[in-house]
Amino acid sequence: TDTLQVNKGTAAGSTDIVINNAQGVTIQGDIENPSGTTTITAQTGDITRSLAQHDLVTASLTLTATTGIGTGTSDVNRIGAKSQTATNLTLTAGSDIFFTQASGIANVRKIQSTGGSVNLLATRSIADASGDDLTADIAGQSITLTATAGSSDTTSISRVGTSTNPIEIDVSTAAGALNVSADDGIYLTELSGDLSVGQLLTAAGD
Repeated sequence: TDTLQVNKGTAAGSTDIVINNAQGVTIQGDIENPSGTTTITAQTGDITRSLAQHDLVTASLTLTATTGIGTGTSDVNRIGAKSQTATNLTLTAGSDIFFTQASGIANVRKIQSTGGSVNLLATRSIADASGDDLTADIAGQSITLTATAGSSDTTSISRVGTSTNPIEIDVSTAAGALNVSADDGIYLTELSGDLSVGQLLTAAGD
């Protein structure tokens, strides 16, 4: 019933890795499952990692925590994923979500915090992978989205949504705010009520 410490996991081919613990889960090494599905559930605690370089390398990732996913905005406090192409993301938490897509596109199926904020950083694009325009792809009391390849990468596209497939969002409280920064364009739709905008920044695009 203690916090589960995951030191390392490796899977070949299209494999399912499932980790389910009655309390929290701490990632203490890379989980290598590049062609498979990785599911981690913390039934009564947080999902955290011990070092910034410990990433989840997977094609599809589902994280569920009754409290938080990650614990803060610094690299070591965020949960990180990598893919050569894209990672399909389903993240659900009762408190704050701090997540980084360190390589590959962040394909959002659903990211929801029922009692906190969502902070998602991608070194390439953040894309809508849900196929549903009637429910929010990303929901939280406040939402912060960042898509940037950095000044050293002049070839990658880093945008939030697209003109034909915007990200559907729901900033769920009147006191919450939306903050978005992207190198190559921002395309969003707020599905419910008024939207308080903190900052929208894009270096190119719309």
